[in-house]
Amino acid sequence: MSSTTEETIPIFYLPWWDTFYVCVRCKAKLLSGGANQKWCSYCFIIYCGCRYCLTTNIIFGLTCQTHCKKCKRVTPIFMGNTIVNIGSNEIDDFVYKKRNIVNDLKNIYMKDIDNYDDNPLNVYDFFKEKLCVKSVSEAIIEWIPYSRITNLKEIG
Repeated sequence: MSSTTEETIPIFYLPWWDTFYVCVRCKAKLLSGGANQKWCSYCFIIYCGCRYCLTTNIIFGLTCQTHCKKCKRVTPIFMGNTIVNIGSNEIDDFVYKKRNIVNDLKNIYMKDIDNYDDNPLNVYDFFKEKLCVKSVSEAIIEWIPYSRITNLKEIG
């Protein structure tokens, strides 16, 4: 359950340590979060590694913690200096809804899961074939955290 939007968010549990430095959906460079955490500011996908089990959770939405499926450890999620206040104003909601792929992911993966046989690495093929299609046009909108604004002038 997402702590910011009160919606159920899908999580892919990978039984290996994921070391990619680019987002599996939009190929943008991942930003460093807390220890063993990376996230994509374009499509709000969070990659959390468990340093005890060497596994990875890929979280498709915003939340404040992750839970390791293997060792049951709960780890808080940090996204650097970025503050995302989903639900507090219309602009935040608009950007989140344009980038969030939760509904697409639920419908597509559950329908096509039989097409990817038993090889666990085929999850990356699924990302390439099904989720990367929409990302090109959506990359126009960029989330700019307040901490990156250096020259601010009030108008109006």
